[in-house]
Amino acid sequence: MNLRASLLIWVVILHIGLLVLVYLMMPNNPVVIFSLEALLIVSLFSIILIYRRIMKPLKQISEGLLRLKEQDFTVRLEETGDRLTDQMVKVFNGMMQHIRTERAHIRSQHHFLDLLIDASPLGIVILGFDEDITRANPAAIRILGLSGDDIEGKQLKELGGDLCLALSAIREERDMILRLNGYQRYHIRRAGFYDRGFNHPFLIIEELTQEMVRTERESYTRVIRMMSHEVNNTVGAINSILQSMLLFLESEDNKSEAYLQALKVAIKRNEGLDQFMSNFAHVVKLPQPSVVKFDLIQLLQSVILLNKARATEKKVLLKLSFDCNEPVWVLGDYSMLEQALINMVKNAIEASFQCGEVRIEWLNSERCLVVSNNGLELSEEVKERLFSPFFSTKPNGQGIGLILIREILSQHQFKFSFTSNYGRSEFKVWL
Repeated sequence: MNLRASLLIWVVILHIGLLVLVYLMMPNNPVVIFSLEALLIVSLFSIILIYRRIMKPLKQISEGLLRLKEQDFTVRLEETGDRLTDQMVKVFNGMMQHIRTERAHIRSQHHFLDLLIDASPLGIVILGFDEDITRANPAAIRILGLSGDDIEGKQLKELGGDLCLALSAIREERDMILRLNGYQRYHIRRAGFYDRGFNHPFLIIEELTQEMVRTERESYTRVIRMMSHEVNNTVGAINSILQSMLLFLESEDNKSEAYLQALKVAIKRNEGLDQFMSNFAHVVKLPQPSVVKFDLIQLLQSVILLNKARATEKKVLLKLSFDCNEPVWVLGDYSMLEQALINMVKNAIEASFQCGEVRIEWLNSERCLVVSNNGLELSEEVKERLFSPFFSTKPNGQGIGLILIREILSQHQFKFSFTSNYGRSEFKVWL
Protein backbone atom coordinates (compact mmCIF):
# COMPACT_ATOMS: atom_id res chain seq x y z
CA MET A 1 0.00 0.00 0.00
CA ASN A 2 1.40 3.42 -0.97
CA LEU A 3 1.77 6.49 1.26
CA ARG A 4 -1.30 8.22 -0.13
CA ALA A 5 -3.73 5.39 0.60
CA SER A 6 -2.21 4.77 4.04
CA LEU A 7 -2.57 8.41 5.05
CA LEU A 8 -6.17 8.64 3.84
CA ILE A 9 -7.20 5.48 5.69
CA TRP A 10 -5.45 6.64 8.88
CA VAL A 11 -7.16 10.09 8.82
CA VAL A 12 -10.62 8.60 8.18
CA ILE A 13 -10.30 5.99 10.96
CA LEU A 14 -9.04 8.66 13.40
CA HIS A 15 -11.98 10.98 12.81
CA ILE A 16 -14.54 8.19 12.93
CA GLY A 17 -13.06 7.06 16.27
CA LEU A 18 -13.20 10.60 17.66
CA LEU A 19 -16.86 10.96 16.58
CA VAL A 20 -17.82 7.71 18.29
CA LEU A 21 -15.91 8.71 21.46
CA VAL A 22 -17.65 12.09 21.65
CA TYR A 23 -21.03 10.48 21.14
CA LEU A 24 -20.45 7.98 23.96
CA MET A 25 -19.11 10.57 26.42
CA MET A 26 -21.83 13.14 25.92
CA PRO A 27 -25.01 11.37 24.79
CA ASN A 28 -27.39 13.93 26.46
CA ASN A 29 -25.92 17.12 25.00
CA PRO A 30 -26.82 17.27 21.32
CA VAL A 31 -25.42 20.78 20.86
CA VAL A 32 -21.97 19.76 22.02
CA ILE A 33 -22.12 16.61 19.95
CA PHE A 34 -23.08 18.46 16.76
CA SER A 35 -20.49 21.19 17.43
CA LEU A 36 -17.75 18.62 17.88
CA GLU A 37 -18.93 16.72 14.83
CA ALA A 38 -18.85 19.92 12.77
CA LEU A 39 -15.37 20.67 14.09
CA LEU A 40 -14.20 17.18 13.14
CA ILE A 41 -15.66 17.55 9.66
CA VAL A 42 -13.86 20.88 9.22
CA SER A 43 -10.70 19.23 10.52
CA LEU A 44 -11.15 16.37 8.06
CA PHE A 45 -11.52 18.75 5.11
CA SER A 46 -8.53 20.78 6.30
CA ILE A 47 -6.40 17.66 6.48
CA ILE A 48 -7.57 16.66 3.00
CA LEU A 49 -6.56 20.09 1.64
CA ILE A 50 -3.19 19.92 3.38
CA TYR A 51 -2.76 16.36 2.10
CA ARG A 52 -3.49 17.42 -1.46
CA ARG A 53 -1.03 20.32 -1.15
CA ILE A 54 1.66 17.95 0.08
CA MET A 55 0.91 15.11 -2.32
CA LYS A 56 0.76 17.21 -5.51
CA PRO A 57 4.49 18.08 -5.57
CA LEU A 58 5.34 14.57 -4.41
CA LYS A 59 3.27 13.21 -7.28
CA GLN A 60 5.04 15.54 -9.73
CA ILE A 61 8.45 14.53 -8.43
CA SER A 62 7.46 10.87 -8.56
CA GLU A 63 6.31 11.30 -12.18
CA GLY A 64 9.57 13.10 -12.98
CA LEU A 65 11.65 10.32 -11.45
CA LEU A 66 9.69 7.76 -13.46
CA ARG A 67 10.37 9.69 -16.67
CA LEU A 68 14.02 10.00 -15.66
CA LYS A 69 14.18 6.24 -15.17
CA GLU A 70 12.70 5.78 -18.65
CA GLN A 71 15.33 8.25 -20.00
CA ASP A 72 12.65 10.71 -21.07
CA PHE A 73 14.29 14.06 -20.38
CA THR A 74 11.56 16.25 -21.93
CA VAL A 75 9.40 16.41 -18.76
CA ARG A 76 9.17 19.71 -16.86
CA LEU A 77 7.53 20.09 -13.43
CA GLU A 78 5.19 22.96 -12.58
CA GLU A 79 5.68 25.11 -9.51
CA THR A 80 3.15 24.50 -6.66
CA GLY A 81 3.38 27.76 -4.69
CA ASP A 82 5.17 26.15 -1.77
CA ARG A 83 8.62 27.72 -1.32
CA LEU A 84 10.47 24.56 -0.36
CA THR A 85 8.71 22.45 -2.97
CA ASP A 86 9.29 25.06 -5.68
CA GLN A 87 13.01 25.03 -4.87
CA MET A 88 13.04 21.27 -5.47
CA VAL A 89 11.06 21.77 -8.71
CA LYS A 90 13.57 24.38 -9.95
CA VAL A 91 16.52 22.09 -9.17
CA PHE A 92 14.80 19.18 -10.94
CA ASN A 93 13.90 21.26 -14.03
CA GLY A 94 17.44 22.69 -14.19
CA MET A 95 18.90 19.18 -13.99
CA MET A 96 16.62 17.95 -16.77
CA GLN A 97 17.52 20.96 -18.96
CA HIS A 98 21.25 20.28 -18.39
CA ILE A 99 20.79 16.60 -19.28
CA ARG A 100 18.89 17.53 -22.45
CA THR A 101 21.64 19.94 -23.49
CA GLU A 102 24.40 17.41 -22.78
CA ARG A 103 22.57 14.64 -24.63
CA ALA A 104 22.04 16.88 -27.66
CA HIS A 105 25.72 17.86 -27.59
CA ILE A 106 26.86 14.24 -27.27
CA ARG A 107 24.45 13.15 -30.01
CA SER A 108 25.80 15.82 -32.38
CA GLN A 109 29.38 14.81 -31.53
CA HIS A 110 28.58 11.13 -32.17
CA HIS A 111 26.92 12.01 -35.46
CA PHE A 112 29.91 14.08 -36.53
CA LEU A 113 32.28 11.29 -35.47
CA ASP A 114 30.26 8.75 -37.46
CA LEU A 115 30.40 10.96 -40.56
CA LEU A 116 34.13 11.52 -40.04
CA ILE A 117 34.85 7.80 -39.68
CA ASP A 118 32.79 6.90 -42.75
CA ALA A 119 34.39 9.65 -44.87
CA SER A 120 37.94 8.94 -43.72
CA PRO A 121 40.33 7.60 -46.40
CA LEU A 122 42.01 5.63 -43.62
CA GLY A 123 40.62 2.21 -42.83
CA ILE A 124 39.21 2.07 -39.29
CA VAL A 125 38.24 -1.23 -37.67
CA ILE A 126 36.74 -1.14 -34.15
CA LEU A 127 36.99 -4.36 -32.16
CA GLY A 128 34.98 -5.65 -29.22
CA PHE A 129 36.10 -7.22 -25.96
CA ASP A 130 36.64 -10.61 -27.64
CA GLU A 131 38.42 -9.11 -30.65
CA ASP A 132 35.28 -9.41 -32.77
CA ILE A 133 34.61 -6.62 -35.26
CA THR A 134 31.91 -4.20 -34.09
CA ARG A 135 32.37 -1.67 -36.85
CA ALA A 136 34.43 -1.07 -39.99
CA ASN A 137 34.26 2.02 -42.16
CA PRO A 138 33.99 1.84 -45.98
CA ALA A 139 37.73 2.47 -46.43
CA ALA A 140 38.58 -0.52 -44.22
CA ILE A 141 36.14 -2.75 -46.10
CA ARG A 142 37.73 -1.68 -49.40
CA ILE A 143 41.31 -2.18 -48.17
CA LEU A 144 40.50 -5.59 -46.69
CA GLY A 145 38.72 -6.59 -49.90
CA LEU A 146 35.50 -7.62 -48.14
CA SER A 147 31.83 -6.70 -48.15
CA GLY A 148 30.07 -4.95 -45.27
CA ASP A 149 27.71 -7.89 -44.70
CA ASP A 150 30.57 -10.32 -44.11
CA ILE A 151 32.62 -8.39 -41.58
CA GLU A 152 30.72 -7.29 -38.46
CA GLY A 153 30.55 -9.75 -35.58
CA LYS A 154 33.48 -11.80 -36.88
CA GLN A 155 37.12 -11.89 -35.93
CA LEU A 156 39.82 -10.79 -38.35
CA LYS A 157 41.39 -14.22 -38.51
CA GLU A 158 38.06 -15.69 -39.65
CA LEU A 159 37.89 -13.44 -42.71
CA GLY A 160 40.95 -14.90 -44.44
CA GLY A 161 43.39 -13.00 -46.59
CA ASP A 162 46.99 -12.09 -45.83
CA LEU A 163 46.16 -8.63 -44.51
CA CYS A 164 43.42 -9.83 -42.14
CA LEU A 165 45.65 -12.57 -40.77
CA ALA A 166 48.51 -10.11 -40.26
CA LEU A 167 46.20 -7.66 -38.47
CA SER A 168 44.81 -10.38 -36.19
CA ALA A 169 48.35 -11.13 -35.00
CA ILE A 170 48.77 -7.56 -33.70
CA ARG A 171 47.59 -7.64 -30.10
CA GLU A 172 49.37 -4.81 -28.28
CA GLU A 173 49.06 -1.10 -28.96
CA ARG A 174 51.74 -0.14 -31.49
CA ASP A 175 52.56 1.80 -34.63
CA MET A 176 54.17 -0.14 -37.49
CA ILE A 177 54.72 -0.53 -41.23
CA LEU A 178 53.33 -3.82 -42.51
CA ARG A 179 54.80 -5.36 -45.68
CA LEU A 180 52.87 -8.02 -47.55
CA ASN A 181 53.42 -10.06 -50.70
CA GLY A 182 56.65 -8.28 -51.53
CA TYR A 183 54.67 -5.31 -52.86
CA GLN A 184 51.92 -3.97 -50.57
CA ARG A 185 52.81 -1.56 -47.77
CA TYR A 186 50.46 -0.54 -44.96
CA HIS A 187 50.85 1.81 -42.03
CA ILE A 188 49.09 0.15 -39.09
CA ARG A 189 48.25 1.73 -35.76
CA ARG A 190 46.53 -0.16 -32.96
CA ALA A 191 45.11 1.78 -30.01
CA GLY A 192 42.05 1.63 -27.77
CA PHE A 193 39.36 3.65 -26.00
CA TYR A 194 37.25 2.97 -22.92
CA ASP A 195 33.47 2.70 -23.09
CA ARG A 196 31.38 1.68 -20.06
CA GLY A 197 34.47 0.49 -18.26
CA PHE A 198 35.72 -1.79 -21.07
CA ASN A 199 38.64 -1.24 -23.40
CA HIS A 200 37.69 -1.34 -27.09
CA PRO A 201 40.71 -1.75 -29.40
CA PHE A 202 40.68 -0.22 -32.85
CA LEU A 203 42.96 -0.44 -35.88
CA ILE A 204 43.80 2.38 -38.27
CA ILE A 205 44.98 1.12 -41.67
CA GLU A 206 46.68 3.44 -44.14
CA GLU A 207 47.47 2.03 -47.57
CA LEU A 208 50.94 3.21 -48.60
CA THR A 209 51.48 1.08 -51.69
CA GLN A 210 50.30 3.53 -54.34
CA GLU A 211 51.92 6.51 -52.66
CA MET A 212 55.25 4.70 -52.33
CA VAL A 213 55.06 3.52 -55.95
CA ARG A 214 54.29 7.05 -57.12
CA THR A 215 57.21 8.49 -55.13
CA GLU A 216 59.55 5.76 -56.37
CA ARG A 217 58.41 6.29 -59.95
CA GLU A 218 59.02 10.02 -59.77
CA SER A 219 62.48 9.46 -58.30
CA TYR A 220 63.77 6.85 -60.72
CA THR A 221 62.13 8.58 -63.68
CA ARG A 222 64.19 11.71 -63.02
CA VAL A 223 67.37 9.65 -62.54
CA ILE A 224 66.82 7.52 -65.66
CA ARG A 225 66.00 10.50 -67.87
CA MET A 226 69.09 12.36 -66.69
CA MET A 227 71.29 9.29 -67.15
CA SER A 228 69.74 8.47 -70.53
CA HIS A 229 70.27 12.01 -71.80
CA GLU A 230 73.92 12.13 -70.75
CA VAL A 231 74.76 8.58 -71.86
CA ASN A 232 73.03 8.87 -75.24
CA ASN A 233 74.75 12.13 -76.04
CA THR A 234 78.15 10.74 -75.03
CA VAL A 235 77.70 7.33 -76.68
CA GLY A 236 76.46 8.89 -79.91
CA ALA A 237 79.46 11.19 -80.20
CA ILE A 238 81.98 8.48 -79.26
CA ASN A 239 80.45 5.99 -81.70
CA SER A 240 80.61 8.53 -84.49
CA ILE A 241 84.33 9.10 -83.84
CA LEU A 242 85.03 5.37 -83.49
CA GLN A 243 83.19 4.56 -86.73
CA SER A 244 85.20 7.23 -88.57
CA MET A 245 88.46 5.84 -87.19
CA LEU A 246 87.40 2.31 -88.12
CA LEU A 247 86.68 3.35 -91.73
CA PHE A 248 90.01 5.20 -91.91
CA LEU A 249 92.03 2.25 -90.57
CA GLU A 250 90.25 -0.25 -92.81
CA SER A 251 91.16 1.88 -95.86
CA GLU A 252 94.87 2.00 -94.99
CA ASP A 253 97.25 -0.52 -96.58
CA ASN A 254 99.27 -0.98 -93.40
CA LYS A 255 96.32 -1.36 -91.10
CA SER A 256 96.83 -2.92 -87.71
CA GLU A 257 94.51 -5.78 -86.73
CA ALA A 258 95.00 -4.91 -83.04
CA TYR A 259 93.66 -1.39 -83.58
CA LEU A 260 90.75 -2.68 -85.64
CA GLN A 261 89.79 -5.23 -82.98
CA ALA A 262 90.03 -2.64 -80.20
CA LEU A 263 87.76 -0.26 -82.09
CA LYS A 264 85.19 -2.98 -82.75
CA VAL A 265 85.18 -3.94 -79.06
CA ALA A 266 84.74 -0.31 -78.06
CA ILE A 267 81.88 0.15 -80.51
CA LYS A 268 80.19 -3.04 -79.29
CA ARG A 269 80.57 -1.93 -75.69
CA ASN A 270 79.02 1.44 -76.49
CA GLU A 271 76.11 -0.29 -78.21
CA GLY A 272 75.66 -2.47 -75.13
CA LEU A 273 75.64 0.63 -72.89
CA ASP A 274 73.08 2.26 -75.17
CA GLN A 275 70.88 -0.84 -74.96
CA PHE A 276 71.35 -0.88 -71.20
CA MET A 277 69.97 2.66 -70.93
CA SER A 278 67.21 1.87 -73.41
CA ASN A 279 65.97 -0.87 -71.10
CA PHE A 280 65.61 1.63 -68.26
CA ALA A 281 64.02 4.23 -70.52
CA HIS A 282 61.47 1.64 -71.67
CA VAL A 283 60.11 1.42 -68.11
CA VAL A 284 59.79 5.20 -67.87
CA LYS A 285 58.18 5.63 -71.31
CA LEU A 286 55.48 2.97 -71.02
CA PRO A 287 52.51 4.04 -73.15
CA GLN A 288 48.92 3.96 -71.97
CA PRO A 289 47.36 0.52 -72.52
CA SER A 290 45.50 0.04 -75.79
CA VAL A 291 42.68 -2.11 -74.45
CA VAL A 292 41.34 -4.94 -76.59
CA LYS A 293 39.54 -8.20 -75.86
CA PHE A 294 41.65 -11.34 -76.28
CA ASP A 295 41.90 -14.97 -75.19
CA LEU A 296 44.29 -15.41 -72.26
CA ILE A 297 44.91 -19.08 -73.12
CA GLN A 298 46.32 -18.18 -76.54
CA LEU A 299 48.50 -15.50 -74.97
CA LEU A 300 49.92 -17.95 -72.42
CA GLN A 301 50.61 -20.53 -75.09
CA SER A 302 52.61 -17.87 -76.94
CA VAL A 303 54.48 -16.95 -73.74
CA ILE A 304 55.40 -20.59 -73.12
CA LEU A 305 56.64 -20.95 -76.69
CA LEU A 306 58.86 -17.87 -76.32
CA ASN A 307 60.34 -19.21 -73.06
CA LYS A 308 60.66 -22.82 -74.19
CA ALA A 309 64.32 -22.53 -75.28
CA ARG A 310 65.33 -20.98 -71.96
CA ALA A 311 63.43 -23.68 -70.02
CA THR A 312 64.98 -26.47 -72.12
CA GLU A 313 68.46 -25.10 -71.50
CA LYS A 314 67.91 -25.30 -67.74
CA LYS A 315 65.88 -28.53 -67.99
CA VAL A 316 62.86 -26.88 -66.40
CA LEU A 317 59.40 -28.28 -67.14
CA LEU A 318 56.82 -25.67 -68.19
CA LYS A 319 53.34 -26.85 -67.24
CA LEU A 320 50.11 -25.06 -68.23
CA SER A 321 47.00 -25.90 -66.22
CA PHE A 322 43.45 -24.53 -66.65
CA ASP A 323 40.30 -25.45 -64.72
CA CYS A 324 38.04 -24.54 -67.66
CA ASN A 325 37.69 -25.69 -71.28
CA GLU A 326 36.49 -22.40 -72.75
CA PRO A 327 38.36 -19.28 -73.84
CA VAL A 328 39.24 -16.88 -71.03
CA TRP A 329 38.46 -13.39 -72.29
CA VAL A 330 40.53 -10.56 -70.88
CA LEU A 331 40.43 -6.80 -71.51
CA GLY A 332 43.89 -5.27 -71.78
CA ASP A 333 46.84 -4.32 -73.95
CA TYR A 334 47.94 -7.58 -75.58
CA SER A 335 51.57 -6.56 -76.22
CA MET A 336 52.14 -5.04 -72.78
CA LEU A 337 50.61 -8.01 -70.94
CA GLU A 338 52.58 -10.39 -73.14
CA GLN A 339 55.78 -8.60 -72.12
CA ALA A 340 54.82 -8.75 -68.43
CA LEU A 341 54.02 -12.47 -68.61
CA ILE A 342 57.21 -13.23 -70.54
CA ASN A 343 59.22 -11.55 -67.78
CA MET A 344 57.18 -13.33 -65.12
CA VAL A 345 57.78 -16.80 -66.60
CA LYS A 346 61.42 -15.93 -67.37
CA ASN A 347 62.02 -14.98 -63.73
CA ALA A 348 60.32 -18.18 -62.56
CA ILE A 349 62.57 -20.29 -64.83
CA GLU A 350 65.73 -18.52 -63.65
CA ALA A 351 64.71 -18.89 -59.99
CA SER A 352 63.90 -22.62 -60.34
CA PHE A 353 66.16 -25.47 -59.41
CA GLN A 354 67.91 -27.37 -62.21
CA CYS A 355 65.36 -29.88 -63.59
CA GLY A 356 62.63 -28.04 -61.69
CA GLU A 357 59.09 -27.13 -62.68
CA VAL A 358 57.29 -23.88 -63.50
CA ARG A 359 53.52 -24.17 -63.26
CA ILE A 360 51.14 -21.71 -64.92
CA GLU A 361 47.58 -22.09 -63.58
CA TRP A 362 44.30 -20.33 -64.23
CA LEU A 363 41.76 -20.35 -61.38
CA ASN A 364 38.52 -19.54 -63.16
CA SER A 365 36.41 -19.10 -60.01
CA GLU A 366 38.77 -16.37 -58.76
CA ARG A 367 39.81 -15.14 -62.22
CA CYS A 368 43.37 -15.49 -60.96
CA LEU A 369 46.51 -16.38 -62.92
CA VAL A 370 49.22 -18.12 -60.86
CA VAL A 371 52.85 -18.55 -61.98
CA SER A 372 54.75 -20.68 -59.48
CA ASN A 373 58.13 -22.38 -59.25
CA ASN A 374 60.22 -24.31 -56.75
CA GLY A 375 63.59 -22.76 -55.90
CA LEU A 376 65.75 -21.39 -53.13
CA GLU A 377 64.05 -19.82 -50.12
CA LEU A 378 64.13 -16.01 -50.33
CA SER A 379 65.22 -14.08 -47.27
CA GLU A 380 62.91 -11.50 -45.71
CA GLU A 381 65.26 -8.70 -46.81
CA VAL A 382 65.08 -9.86 -50.43
CA LYS A 383 61.28 -10.18 -50.26
CA GLU A 384 60.96 -6.60 -49.05
CA ARG A 385 63.21 -5.22 -51.81
CA LEU A 386 62.04 -7.31 -54.77
CA PHE A 387 59.94 -4.55 -56.31
CA SER A 388 62.42 -1.79 -55.49
CA PRO A 389 63.96 0.04 -58.46
CA PHE A 390 67.38 -1.26 -59.62
CA PHE A 391 67.36 -4.16 -57.13
CA SER A 392 68.19 -7.61 -58.50
CA THR A 393 69.31 -10.94 -57.04
CA LYS A 394 71.16 -11.79 -60.28
CA PRO A 395 74.87 -10.93 -60.56
CA ASN A 396 74.39 -8.97 -63.79
CA GLY A 397 70.73 -8.03 -63.29
CA GLN A 398 69.52 -4.49 -63.95
CA GLY A 399 66.61 -4.63 -61.52
CA ILE A 400 63.95 -3.57 -64.02
CA GLY A 401 62.14 -6.86 -64.75
CA LEU A 402 59.82 -6.79 -61.74
CA ILE A 403 59.46 -3.02 -61.98
CA LEU A 404 58.27 -3.42 -65.58
CA ILE A 405 55.79 -6.11 -64.49
CA ARG A 406 54.56 -3.89 -61.67
CA GLU A 407 54.10 -0.87 -63.92
CA ILE A 408 52.23 -2.81 -66.62
CA LEU A 409 49.87 -4.48 -64.14
CA SER A 410 49.32 -1.21 -62.27
CA GLN A 411 48.42 0.59 -65.50
CA HIS A 412 45.83 -2.13 -66.15
CA GLN A 413 44.61 -1.81 -62.52
CA PHE A 414 45.10 -5.55 -62.00
CA LYS A 415 45.69 -6.65 -58.41
CA PHE A 416 48.69 -8.88 -57.90
CA SER A 417 50.82 -10.42 -55.16
CA PHE A 418 54.10 -12.26 -54.79
CA THR A 419 54.80 -14.81 -52.05
CA SER A 420 57.77 -17.07 -51.40
CA ASN A 421 57.56 -19.64 -48.62
CA TYR A 422 59.21 -23.00 -48.02
CA GLY A 423 61.14 -22.86 -51.29
CA ARG A 424 58.07 -22.21 -53.47
CA SER A 425 57.33 -18.85 -55.05
CA GLU A 426 53.96 -17.75 -56.43
CA PHE A 427 53.09 -14.73 -58.53
CA LYS A 428 49.31 -14.15 -58.60
CA VAL A 429 47.46 -11.77 -60.88
CA TRP A 430 43.70 -11.16 -60.62
CA LEU A 431 42.38 -10.26 -64.08
